[in-house]
Formats: sequence, C-alpha cells, structure tokens
Amino acid sequence: MLAVTLTIWLAMAAGTSAIASSKGRSAMGYFALGLLLPIVGLIIAVAVSDIGVGTMEDGTSSPRRTQALIWLVVGALCVWTLLALMPQP
Repeated sequence: MLAVTLTIWLAMAAGTSAIASSKGRSAMGYFALGLLLPIVGLIIAVAVSDIGVGTMEDGTSSPRRTQALIWLVVGALCVWTLLALMPQP
C-alpha cells in the first residue's frame, strides 16, 4: 500500500512539473511543490497562465514544450518501474 501511495505521489509531482514546464514555468520548482503538496501543486500548475510557450514561427515545437514531454515520459517510466517492482499479493 505504501508503494502505491508513493507511486501516485511521484506521478502527481511529475505531472505538476510537466504541466508547469509546458507553460514556461520552472519545472524543478513545480516538481518540489508537487512533492510537498501534490493535489494543490497540480491545481496551481493547471491554473497559472501560459507565459508565451508554444510553437515557434516555423511551426516546430518549442524547446520548453519538448522538455515538458520528456519530464512526462520520465515520470511515467518511474511510475511503471515502481509498479513493476511491487510485490504481487
């Protein structure tokens, strides 16, 4: 049960970081907020405004958006790994 709780907690922190990073905010700062207050951090990350991050003039994805996707994939891999290592009942 503890492993499931920690997995969900880390997934929420990673999600908070990914959302904030896609909006041009500090990924590490919001990851820390997500670790301290997971639900509140997630709500704040969704509620804050975008500071001009999106697509570039040539139609390609901005580096920050790419970084957010990388954080999201890393978070998902961490969750998957923790779930795979959990003892089966």
